[in-house]
Amino acid sequence: MAKLVNPYQPREYWDAKARRFRDEPDCASCTDSHVSNQCITRVQHAALRTAIERLGDAAALRNKAILDFGCGSGRHASLFSELGGYYCGLDISAEMIDICRSRHPEMDFAVMEDQRIPFDSRHFDLAVSIAVLHHNPTPIQAGLLTELTRVIKPGGHLFLFEGVGASAKDREFPRTLNDWVESVTSLGYNCVLRRRYQYYPVRRVLELPGKRIGSRYANHWRIRRLDAAVSPLLSRMVPIGPDQRAAMLFVRHCAEAKPCNA
Repeated sequence: MAKLVNPYQPREYWDAKARRFRDEPDCASCTDSHVSNQCITRVQHAALRTAIERLGDAAALRNKAILDFGCGSGRHASLFSELGGYYCGLDISAEMIDICRSRHPEMDFAVMEDQRIPFDSRHFDLAVSIAVLHHNPTPIQAGLLTELTRVIKPGGHLFLFEGVGASAKDREFPRTLNDWVESVTSLGYNCVLRRRYQYYPVRRVLELPGKRIGSRYANHWRIRRLDAAVSPLLSRMVPIGPDQRAAMLFVRHCAEAKPCNA
């Protein structure tokens, strides 16, 4: 019996989406709905700011080398530019990188070829993967984590914001939170932050009583707008149902036998 092949090809898929939504760049690298994208982006930024606070404050990244792994159409570039670090956005889609360069001509962007990051080893102080790794099958995730580790300095940090779940679905290959953490720590990291998030907390609460209420109210445009407004505040309070995500911050062990902050 012939083995079924997953039709999802990441580079081709995101190139096509970038061409389709070139004039709507947030939809190019996220969902097709502007309101849903507001929920997603605000929750992701809230999680990222929490991680930055764990590093100390925004000043802790000033003059540091930052890699935005899987930057898409540059949704997070402006936030990173506020940190005062040396930013580079990287993506497998050349079409996405074209959008990034047109939106942020003052910033650096590069195309990733053959699952290799085009930088020297131990180049970055911080690498972030925001909803990127879970769009790759598990064996490829392992290779990408190894490659990210190659370019992170000893004592540097890796921030992941990825899908949490036990089974694959359309274009997503989530893992349990423990599995994510164990996969990264096995590469020589300590986990210093792990938190669950929910993109659409109001919608998920309405779905709790049953499908009847959920189907009637949960996707109403008023509920979606309410989610967009309150999701950063409530996303940590409703870690249930689909669309679960986890924010994880890791520090890479120092190679030398001395404190990482020495």
